[in-house]
Amino acid sequence: MALTTAAVLLTGCSDDDDRKVDSKPALTKIAIGEQYYPIGFKEQVQNNLQFFADMVAVDFYNQLPVDTMNVYFHDTYVVDNNANTTAIALYLNILTEMERSGDSVARRRLSEALFKLEEAGRFGGLFLSDYEYENRYLVSPKDDSKRNAGKVTVGDNGQILSSLAALAGAYWQHEDAELAELAQRAHRLILATVPGWHKLYDVEENDSGLLRQGWDYQTNDYLPALADNQATNQRLGALWAVLLSGGEIPAQAFTGMTTWGTQIATDGGESLTSLVTPNGGFADAMVPGLWFDEAQLITDFSPFENFAGLHVEYAAEYGIPLLSDSFDKFGKATVYGLDSVSQSYYQHGDSNQTAIGAPYASALYGLLAPMDAVDQLSQLQTQLPAIANAAGWYSLYEYQYDEQSDSVSYLTGSKMSSLHQALFSASFFADSLRNDVEHYIVNALGADAWNDVVQLYATFGIDGLCSVEDGCQRTDR
Repeated sequence: MALTTAAVLLTGCSDDDDRKVDSKPALTKIAIGEQYYPIGFKEQVQNNLQFFADMVAVDFYNQLPVDTMNVYFHDTYVVDNNANTTAIALYLNILTEMERSGDSVARRRLSEALFKLEEAGRFGGLFLSDYEYENRYLVSPKDDSKRNAGKVTVGDNGQILSSLAALAGAYWQHEDAELAELAQRAHRLILATVPGWHKLYDVEENDSGLLRQGWDYQTNDYLPALADNQATNQRLGALWAVLLSGGEIPAQAFTGMTTWGTQIATDGGESLTSLVTPNGGFADAMVPGLWFDEAQLITDFSPFENFAGLHVEYAAEYGIPLLSDSFDKFGKATVYGLDSVSQSYYQHGDSNQTAIGAPYASALYGLLAPMDAVDQLSQLQTQLPAIANAAGWYSLYEYQYDEQSDSVSYLTGSKMSSLHQALFSASFFADSLRNDVEHYIVNALGADAWNDVVQLYATFGIDGLCSVEDGCQRTDR
């Protein structure tokens, strides 16, 4: 589906060929600062970073990562022609850390990658969730059957803008003019999203005070739902919409979202409150913490900790990583999550719980418990060495029990995702991302803007409870 269906809000794709990318030196080793490699786990982090090397998942012609690839015989790669925009944005952050470590090729690649985003078709400045590569440009996917074809979503744009803010913050007013200009280009991309945020906050058609969930170019209409689930990446989109609109999009777009929770009974007879995500997946709740130190910003972080504890307990029972969206053994994108923390389970009886874990989810657990996450990942590799290949770790880690022989085995697939690999890698330098995002907001948007972030996060709390008996019901905080 071409983007021209809503040209009034479309930007990008200039006819000027002067800045087209020429042949450049290759990035063959992806290395970041030594401080980000955990003791005893450097080789594994480095292995996963290599996914983003040229001629692995980064097409040297397009010079950006592909969406997914299959790996055969350990080091034979079959890639697709699609691009996940959040993965591209996180790739910018990986390149930033490489440049900080003295990689001059990464510096050049940053400029080229920004150019691709500047030229991409957008909806009032907001990015599509997925693109396709065509003649070195990012264009709307032509296969309308793809899950996110033609979709512009609040959640994905919240993640993309957070990564752009980290890049801008890293080089804001840098003494090196070339790096300072990279910051300004990222800043301009962020500011260019304001028309899109206003379009998604369509007060004439929507009096809820919330943003629309997104825009669909296939139907040339809004996505049917509102951005109302605060336990997901939608909170990032709402946060940026409020910050960038100059007060025209009210705080209600963030504070009016619902944060679902559930009561969990412990063996000792206590009742604990856990966060609930749409399908019970771990990453849904945790990914925004890559860019914002939510454990410090949220007044009561215990629902996140209890949510993580339930995931860790289930994973330990089966010897697998934590549950999150991944692939099945045939390479099909599949939703996985715990029923006990799943809104769809409580509301509709939909179960996504099966003993298939995602290594990137266990890496994200490191945002809460870094040493425990590394221990878990190390044990997983010891148990299933085949999880690793020359490009990193596969996205699938499955527990299997053979009743006839009363034996347990583990298997993996052949598929890898640039988004999963980017999340895995970024979890090890999240402190740098958080510092850079705060630096950008304070210095580019103003100290008052950072105060707004603090005040918005201070309102975060459980205001809806889910149970098997009652489904999910909104409550007062």
